[in-house]
This record gives sequence, structure tokens and C-alpha cells, in this order.
Amino acid sequence: MNVQLLRINDDKTNRIVVSKNLYQTFRFNNQQSMYVRFGDKKEHCSIKIDPTLKKDTILLPENMLSDICIPPMNPYECMFKKDDTLLIGPVIGIMGCRKRRNISEKLRIYLKSRLKNYLEIKGLVFIFAEEDVDRVKKVINGFFYNSKIQNWEAGVFPLPGAVIVGKISMSSKMYRFFINEIGENVFYHKHLSKWYQWKVISTHSTLSKHLPYTEKLNSGEDLLEMINRFNLVYLKPNKSYQGRGIVMIEKKERHYMIKNTSGYSVTVEDGDDLLKHVKTELNEKYLIQEAVGFRHNDHLIDFRVYLQKNRNKEWESPGIMARIGKKGSIITNFKHRIDFVPSHNVFAKYYGLNNNRIQKLQTEMIMICKRIAELMEMSGNHLGDLAFDMSVDKELTIWMLEFQGGYGSELREKNMPIRMYKQMMLTPLEYAKTLAGF
Repeated sequence: MNVQLLRINDDKTNRIVVSKNLYQTFRFNNQQSMYVRFGDKKEHCSIKIDPTLKKDTILLPENMLSDICIPPMNPYECMFKKDDTLLIGPVIGIMGCRKRRNISEKLRIYLKSRLKNYLEIKGLVFIFAEEDVDRVKKVINGFFYNSKIQNWEAGVFPLPGAVIVGKISMSSKMYRFFINEIGENVFYHKHLSKWYQWKVISTHSTLSKHLPYTEKLNSGEDLLEMINRFNLVYLKPNKSYQGRGIVMIEKKERHYMIKNTSGYSVTVEDGDDLLKHVKTELNEKYLIQEAVGFRHNDHLIDFRVYLQKNRNKEWESPGIMARIGKKGSIITNFKHRIDFVPSHNVFAKYYGLNNNRIQKLQTEMIMICKRIAELMEMSGNHLGDLAFDMSVDKELTIWMLEFQGGYGSELREKNMPIRMYKQMMLTPLEYAKTLAGF
């Protein structure tokens, strides 16, 4: 039921005032008191019926509002739970950064694009920095979305019913705090390393077939053995992202070619010279991975599959984009590509596939991602908003390279369909609303 919240003036008692219509709608069983919950703030209140109130209005006591902001201009939903609790909300927090100083005007303007369907979400939606969480008082300083002026305003808020964490990661200490206070309603809170992903997925008999062979890089002997086995390999930092630190090594007939993401390339004659050039990478912080994928005229082509939990807590994909790397580039990240287009176009143009085959291939890619997401959640990771980097080779074998979280906050790039971007931005809030109890 939709309601409007107002403050009781000069009333120091824990009492809520409701209309007769609302009292009858929720069938409060003629009780004289109940719990009222807003986010994580819960108060035991007596009930007063006021027949003069509009049917959708609830008056909240001053005691409940003394240390937190409950914006009266926003619309809310409420429901009466079996434990005699009136739940009002939803209350959703978006952790935008670690440091307060990084909640810039630019970030606030950008995050408004998440709220184009606010009238479907309703409630209190606020952004905050991790350092603005008061774990003693259990309140958060931040900026709430004022639906009347369609902009952010500063305030102090209760712990939310659900927390969205974007590309930035939440500290383990803060994550444990939220889990203890609001339960398993925090998603995505940390970057899962490439090695962790590979270890979990490689245990699955079917999904492991979609992983390029990967090992920790412990020694020069490991590197030479892998190169002799596959001829083309990548060295990848275990915990970096956005392509930083990646090196490609290719074995030719009598020499080795080494290439990095900056375009630097060198050819060496033997294994000893090779190890000298990559000696800084010879530690467990690096992985060595079989090179898989597809090139067209020396342009590397791979794919980004987006996957998100919807309002029904089900995985769905807003779409797949193809990334076409610059000529000779070993990666396809933003600075290293010439185009970013819907995958259907690339499968038709560069793979020569018809519409029916493209549809089947893309369905299979999405299904693999869903099964990986489910497997990772079974391993104790609460996910909800993911982007998978995938390759499809010339035999149409699908390879999963890695995934990252928080991609519903990705900026819309050239040629990304507006419908797809809108769904990416809005779906995480719909999922958070469900987690918050609505």
C-alpha cells in the first residue's frame, strides 16, 4: 500500500496515528500497539486512529525522527508483517565510494540516472561513503533523493534495508558490520580475484570446459612449460582489473615475442632471455593463462555479457556487447578498442553466422553466465550485478575469462542501445527493493 509520512508535532510519546481506512486495510486485529520499522530502525509504538486523516497518511512520532531523516515529500510503501511489525520503505543505500570527499557533484548527477523509475521504487534512496557510517549510533550521513525537486539533499539516515555496492569495494570490516545488522542484503561488496574465480568454476564438471587453462605463476619453469604447451599465453595480475599489467607471450619457431598493453613488443631468442624480460612477474601475484579467442585482421574481438538479479531474485541479461580491439592490441578495454557494438552485429559480420545460429549462441553464453553466477553464490558470495568477459573462438567454443561486479553503474558507451543501458541502471534498485522487504 502507498502511504505518505508526516511528523506528529510536539508529541514526545511513541505513538503513530493512522486513518480508519488504513487501520481496517491492514487488519491490525484491534491491537493497541505494534512495531514500526523504517530501514533498520525499529520502535514499539501505540496506535491512534484519526478519522480525519487522509486514507494514505501515517503520522510518525517525534521520538522516531529525532536522530534520522525520513523525508516526508517522498512516497512510501508499507505492509503489515506477521510479527506485528508495520514495515515502511523501502530504504536503500548506495555506497558510492570509500571517502566522503569523493561524493562529488558529478557522482550525484550521474547516480540520478539510476532513479528514472523512482515512482516504481519509492521510499528513501540515499548515497553514502563508507567512512560516513557510524557503527556505534548505527546511522549514516549521506544524500537522499528528493522526489519533489528530483535532486539529492544531505541528511542522516538509519541503516538501510539493502545496500548496493558499485565497482568500488566495501571493506571486509564494514561488510561484516552490515551483515550482522541487516543480514545478507549487501551486494556486490568485493572484487573476486581471477584465481579464486578459476578455482571455484574449475571444480564444476560442465562449466570448467569453458575456462582457459590457468595456473599460478610460481617459477620460470612453470612459464616455459605453459608456453611450450600452448604456444600463446597471457600473464595476468591476479587481482588487477581494467587490463592493467597484462603481458602476452607467443612462441614462434625459434624465438619468443613479448607484448604488453602499452603496445611495447620485443622478440627474444631463447627461454633464458624470456625469463629476464618477465622476471618481475614471476611470483604468485601473477597467473599464466592459455590464450583463447578470435582475431579479425589482427583485431582482437571479445564480448561482455551483462547479468543482473531482477525484482523476482532471478538472473536476467539486459544484453551482450562486443569489443573490437585496436589493431595489434592484446586486450579490448576502453582505451584499447576501436568499437563497442551489440554482439549480434559482430557475429554476423565477422563470424558469418545467420540469425538463428546467433540467437542460439547468445542464449548459450547467457546460460553459462547464469550457471557460473549461481555456482559463485553457492560458494558464499552475494552477487546481483555482474559483467562477464567472454571469448568465442573460430570453432564457436565459448570461453569465460573473468567477471566483475557493480556494472549496473557503468557509463553508457557509444553504440550501446538505450534500452539496454536503461535496464542495466534500473534493475539493481529493483532487486534491492525486494531485498529490503518490498
